[in-house]
Amino acid sequence: FFWWFFGFIGAYPQIIEIFAKFTWIQDSVKAFFMLMIMLLIFVILHMIMMIERLDRDLTKVIRKISLDEAEKNLENKN
Repeated sequence: FFWWFFGFIGAYPQIIEIFAKFTWIQDSVKAFFMLMIMLLIFVILHMIMMIERLDRDLTKVIRKISLDEAEKNLENKN
């Protein structure tokens, strides 16, 4: 996604000028840096959500394994 964004901006640089006018930023360079900051925040938030989902899935797997082992231990004792 990150590289697609750079490719899109490289192919259509006038989008930065449109964004600058829309946000009342006088300079296209400042608008570009603002877009980059927004993109980086989006990527970081997406990564945080992915890590939380992986953590939740890992917790489910660990709980299942521990319950299966507990059942095996109970069967072996009886």
